[in-house]
Amino acid sequence: MSLLDLTDLAMPYDSIAIIGTAKNAGKTTTLNYMINGLNRKGITLGLTSVGRDGENIDIVTHTPKPEIFVIKGTVLATAERLLSYCDITKQVLHIANISTPFGRVVVVRAMSSGYVQLGGPSITKQIGEIIPIMEREGAQKSLIDGALNRITPADPKIAQAAVLCVGATGANLQKVVEHTQFLVKILSLPQVETLQKNDIFFAGAVSDHVLKKIVLSGEKLNDRRIIAEDSGKFFIQPQTFEKLVAKGATLAVKQATNLLCVTINPTSPYGSGFNPKEFLQKMQEAVNVPVFDVI
Repeated sequence: MSLLDLTDLAMPYDSIAIIGTAKNAGKTTTLNYMINGLNRKGITLGLTSVGRDGENIDIVTHTPKPEIFVIKGTVLATAERLLSYCDITKQVLHIANISTPFGRVVVVRAMSSGYVQLGGPSITKQIGEIIPIMEREGAQKSLIDGALNRITPADPKIAQAAVLCVGATGANLQKVVEHTQFLVKILSLPQVETLQKNDIFFAGAVSDHVLKKIVLSGEKLNDRRIIAEDSGKFFIQPQTFEKLVAKGATLAVKQATNLLCVTINPTSPYGSGFNPKEFLQKMQEAVNVPVFDVI
């Protein structure tokens, strides 16, 4: 599949979260691919990030990172102290009452093309406040660069769709594929329209500890549905999931996540990596959504 196919998948949605399974999963590379592809389609973009992104050297690992290039007209929500690292001419549109480690979140319009750094809200509710502001200022589609190993930016109340990024983390390709396969299952949980009497519903986060208690309770789980608000509220380990399924339970959500695809990054900044063709083939065999090699 080509890059164009990835942007085609994104076209029906106004807000898309880009989430990663681990560090160096290829989130920024995927973001850049989507920016370039959507720019070519004439889409005015709104961009923000959960955490800092766009710096050329990772401040934690001190390894090289892809920079983020935007064109004139792009709308950005970033922290005020990161604006000095953006080599664009900026028009300040809105100063939000949202604090980050780098200052308040400021919404600006790029009046020239150039490289930018993003550092937006870290709280889901705050992302939900920023997206409508960017849309009001002309953003036709908003891309949210998610934080390390967090799927909460894919909250369907915030993002209409999500892209899951997977990198060559660790030495065992099969373990990475299996971990991704499990995450895709969680992100693809079915939506329930109405709650039934035999449902177990959690209004907030659902921890693995709580779910283990259900497994060990001795309660009959045949045809019981365990329901959370959305996939990001389930904090469950694969072993616990398998035990629940073995006892006849199913997991579901009140609001489903629209997972568009998985992107893979077969390279690693530490010099190791996976064979690209093998990584792509195994991932395509393991998951039921499209898979793209962003490199």
